[in-house]
Amino acid sequence: MTTTPHRHAGEVVLLLAPHAGQATLLTMAAHLTVRGPLIILDAGTRFDTVLVAKQLRLIGLDPADYIDNIQVARVFTMLELVDALERTSQADSPFILLDTLATFFNPKTRTPDCYRILTRCLAEIERLAVKRPLFLSARLISEDLGDRAGLYARLEGVATQVIRHTNNTPLPPHHILKETPMGRNSPTARDMMNDTESMLKRFIEPMQPDRRKLFSKLMGRARHHADSIAEAGYLLPFEVVLLAILLEVFAALVILTERVDILIDKIDALDRL
Repeated sequence: MTTTPHRHAGEVVLLLAPHAGQATLLTMAAHLTVRGPLIILDAGTRFDTVLVAKQLRLIGLDPADYIDNIQVARVFTMLELVDALERTSQADSPFILLDTLATFFNPKTRTPDCYRILTRCLAEIERLAVKRPLFLSARLISEDLGDRAGLYARLEGVATQVIRHTNNTPLPPHHILKETPMGRNSPTARDMMNDTESMLKRFIEPMQPDRRKLFSKLMGRARHHADSIAEAGYLLPFEVVLLAILLEVFAALVILTERVDILIDKIDALDRL
């Protein structure tokens, strides 16, 4: 299992991404829950136990040993959100708030009420950040939000770091758990390959040397599809790399089958002489 970096108390990291950074933050949640208790507040029905369990398996762990470390609460209105924040104790467990602004764009709610309740929410976020790191997410959207556009500005105002991620490729956990440099935040194909190899380290180590060499060759063949790997944001990095490996294996099988068919045709021709 690889060691992920730490954020410190007082840090509030805001991820603006398609789908509110669901895959990124849940992958990160799997890494955080290994350390101990983790609180997740889901404001946009983004939490997925299956995805977290899958990530735990990818780093060589049994989900049954760690999934209970996660305390999940779901909210469906602005008032439920502020109430849940107010009821959250000021402990030191990391805290993730998924799709923070999801409930603030209900057309049935009054815009002044949205700003008033968000102000209360942000005050609670600052309170909770005193003893722990907080990770917030919101959907990265391009449409005109009208008089509610300022909600995003206020949310960004409470963050100590804002990460804007413009494509669907999930960011590796270390991009969120440590300070990222200004500029490109999207993971490269090399990032995704390296993360996959790190996750599989415990799987590879017990292998015989000849099998490790074969595995290394498989990963090398997968790198031939670097462009495709970098663009397949709708899949997890491990799944993309696995598809690239399967494609290379299938291509080799097709070539081998064609050569065998040619040999069979030649043998049949000789038999007819």
